Order: sequence, then C-alpha cells, then structure tokens
Amino acid sequence: MKSGIKDPIAVQRGVAVYTEVGQRSLTIPIDEKYLASASGHVTVQYVEPSDNGPLTIAETDAVLN
Repeated sequence: MKSGIKDPIAVQRGVAVYTEVGQRSLTIPIDEKYLASASGHVTVQYVEPSDNGPLTIAETDAVLN
C-alpha cells in the first residue's frame, strides 16, 4: 500500500513461506494504474486469509525509487 492510496498498488497471491529458508526475493508487478506514481514510501504486507478475514503475518516499510 502506498501512503494516500487506499487500495493495494500490487498483489501477489500464492507465495509460500518456508521457516527453514531465512530469506526470499520476489518481484511483484505494480498495477498499471499506479505505475506513474510508483515512487516513495510503501507498506509491504504478507497477509493470510482466515475465517475471520485477512490476517497480517508480517509487515515492513520500503521505499520505491
């Protein structure tokens, strides 16, 4: 999510997490309607679906250049 934008600017489904792997790199394409403003601070979230709605497993801030 980008500051000032309510909807996610990119979504990647089906990313597995293995606890024995200490690090993983992904390239996630940004939705075309947000490409022009794709710079600055963003929040990256790993979200898992649950019966009670989405559950945020991990979250970090990043900067798009």
